[in-house]
Amino acid sequence: MLDEFTDWLEDLLPGYVMVTGAWQDDPTMAASSFAAVRQNPAGSPVVGVRRSRFHVTLLGPRNGRQNQLAIMADAAELASKAITRATVPCGAAHIVSMGEAQGPGLTTENRPWASLDFELIF
Repeated sequence: MLDEFTDWLEDLLPGYVMVTGAWQDDPTMAASSFAAVRQNPAGSPVVGVRRSRFHVTLLGPRNGRQNQLAIMADAAELASKAITRATVPCGAAHIVSMGEAQGPGLTTENRPWASLDFELIF
């Protein structure tokens, strides 16, 4: 399911490099923007309804403080896609943005970031 969710994000976020799990930033990737995806634990199925939760962190280019608003706009657009249910990944019945985007912030490499959580309901 993680792969399908990441594919859905990739369609909505052209220009971002998708990463899952731990990854190491290095100077060769300084100009790249990333969407880091992590699957979070969800509650037990209830009457045959499964729920999967994902945490998404969008990161802009290194030393890209000026990109903070663009990163927040991309995060808000993802939340909007979940609200309008324009597309639903993984054959899920619903996708829900669990709150608004958090951020903007800066990493120690001055990469702007924003994050948000999603729940898929099957």
